This record gives sequence, structure tokens and C-alpha cells, in this order.
Amino acid sequence: MLLGCLTALLPRRALPHRVGFGPNPPRRGAAPSDPSTLLAGDRPVIVLSKYFGMGSILLMIPLLQSIRKRCPSARVVFLSFSTNAALVRLLPEVDDLLPIRTQLLPLIWDTVAAILRLWRMGARCFLDLEFFSRYSALVSFCSGAAIRSGFHTLSLSSRGRLLTHRVHWNPYRHATDNFLAVGEAVGFLRTDARIQLRWPPDPSTGHEDGVGRWKFPGPYAVFHPTARTLPHLKAYPPDRWRRLAELLQQRAGLQIVYVGDAGPDDRRFFPEGGASFCHNLFAKTTFTELVAIVEQAACLVSVDSGVAHLAALFQVPTLTLFGPDAPVLYMPRNPNGEILYQGLHCSPCVNLLTGKDSDCRDNVCIRGWDPDEVCRRVLRLLERCQTPSRNA
Repeated sequence: MLLGCLTALLPRRALPHRVGFGPNPPRRGAAPSDPSTLLAGDRPVIVLSKYFGMGSILLMIPLLQSIRKRCPSARVVFLSFSTNAALVRLLPEVDDLLPIRTQLLPLIWDTVAAILRLWRMGARCFLDLEFFSRYSALVSFCSGAAIRSGFHTLSLSSRGRLLTHRVHWNPYRHATDNFLAVGEAVGFLRTDARIQLRWPPDPSTGHEDGVGRWKFPGPYAVFHPTARTLPHLKAYPPDRWRRLAELLQQRAGLQIVYVGDAGPDDRRFFPEGGASFCHNLFAKTTFTELVAIVEQAACLVSVDSGVAHLAALFQVPTLTLFGPDAPVLYMPRNPNGEILYQGLHCSPCVNLLTGKDSDCRDNVCIRGWDPDEVCRRVLRLLERCQTPSRNA
């Protein structure tokens, strides 16, 4: 309701600059055609917001690097839900984090506090990188930033009217390229810098190193069998995980480390008698411990999730199972990674424009993979990468 009232007050002549929607003749009251005039100065404040998805935040790193290259002295502020705070603090290009708690009353309180703080900072540019969220567009509008760039579709015209630069979401281009387009719309050109985290973390910042707590008796493979989004569609059946663990232990001598969110019965992923080589770390690690475990792994086998993108930063050999979502959008950009994707007629069955709704009740695109074939792919990947575990 609040969003509707605000957008109704916007005059039609203030409709924003559009990127990817055809000709854009200059209009009175529109954003400046040359945003560099507002980004000049000693230390301009540039704000980015992405509230959902560890993988999406990791795919934004090239955009952060392009901002830093264009404005080396800029103060880069990041808005995200508090569940992503540990990750955002490891991004070397981010100077300030404004975390938003997800419970209703704390969310309202933190949102108002963040907007007031952005006003005090004097935010000049706001890059809204959430996918079609009215909430994120409203926060960008209320931030006071004169430049506001974000994704837009014709079905969400109210969101677009809160932005000064509307960017077309291209479902046929990788998410990283879409994020870069939001920056390019206001003058942040892409860079070829190497993607990296602030890793290992500086002990003076209060981060634990995550290395000393978990030790394993030999080289290990990390299994990430669960996903927070679309868990029923991305799930690889537990009996297949059990068989894959046995095969990798028999053929490659690997220990198996399970990470991810806890479920009602975590042991269902473990083979019988596998206690000697299987290690249950479901919901037992901090985020920095998870990073350390993935970074030192011989390989990772994962459903489509943020952990696969985390492994890509360290070029850990990774096999990722895709089916309900589109690899062209979310495939980890990892030179040592491969995806398992059958390309069935019904796959992918979800997309952002429909809220990732699907009527699928049988995810044959994922469960159809035979564990023996998955094992062969992993062994072939290890042979090609020749990356021994650093935790042996």
C-alpha cells in the first residue's frame, strides 16, 4: 500500500531512463545522462542491495570490482539480510554493511534505520540488484540517492517508476552479466580482475580462521546435498548420495564430508557402515569454517546452490547438479567445474518472472543421474584438475 501511494505521487515526466527497452529521449526531471557528474568528488557513497541468495551475492563480485576500478576512493555500502553478513564481510570491495534482520518488527526497524543512515552518509548512487522486489526498490527510492539503477519488467511498472535507470533482465545471459548491466547503465564498466574474497580473514576483525576445529584423516570430498531454495526440486535422492559416497571411497580413497542445513534425518545420506569415512557437519559449521572446508577439499559435489559458487572462487574441482533452474543463468564460473544437466524438454521448469513456481512433482532431471556416472564424472574431473587435497 505504501509503495502504491509513493508511486502514485510520481509525475509521469519523472519516469526513469530505460536500459534495454528501446529509445530513451531526454525528459525533463529524468536522471542525469552522465552519472559521472554525481560520482565525482573525494569519496562518493555507492550503495548496493542484494537480500537473498549467497550464490547471487558471490556472482556480484565482478560488479563490485568494476565499481572499485571506476571510483577507487568510493565508500561502498552493502544492504543485505543479516543471514548474509558473514559473507558480505569477506568481500574486499565493501566498506560498510547494513544488515537487515528478517523478523517482521526487526525488519521494519532495521530498514528505517538503514534509510536514515544512508541519508546521513549522503548516498549518491544506489544499485538495486534484487530480482523484481518492490521492497528493495522502495528502499532505494527512500535512500535519497539521485542515481538508482535496477532490474525492471513491464509487469512491475510500480517498481520501475522508483528507479532512475531501468535495466532489462535477460534470462538468456548469465546472472553475473545481468548484474554488470545494472552497473554499466550508470557508467561502471566491467573489469577482468581476479575474483577473490578477503581470505583468510584477519583475526583482528573477530573472524575465526575455521581451520583448526575440523580435521579429517585424509583427502576428502565435500557433499552438499541440500538447497534452501526449491529443495524438493533440486534434491538428489539420499540412496544415490549413499552409493556415490561408497564409490568415491572405494575408487579414490576419499573421506566424505557432508555440509549444509540440518534435516529431519541427516543420517539418510550416509551409507551403512560408513561412519569410518563419512563426517556429518550438517548445521555444525560457522560460515568461515564452511569456507575453509570447501577451500581445502579435493572436490565438491553439490546441488545448485551458493556453496558451488563459493568453491568457484577457490577453483575447487566441482560437480554441480542442475535441472529445475537454468545453467545459462546460474552456472558457477569455475575453470575446474562441470555441471550435470540432462537438458530435458521440461527443464528448466522455473524462472524469475513467474516467481520460480513449478507444478513438477517428479524431478527426474536430478534423480535420473546414476551414481556410477556421477562418480565417473568426479574422477575424470579430479584427473583433469590434478588438485590434491590440502588437508591430507
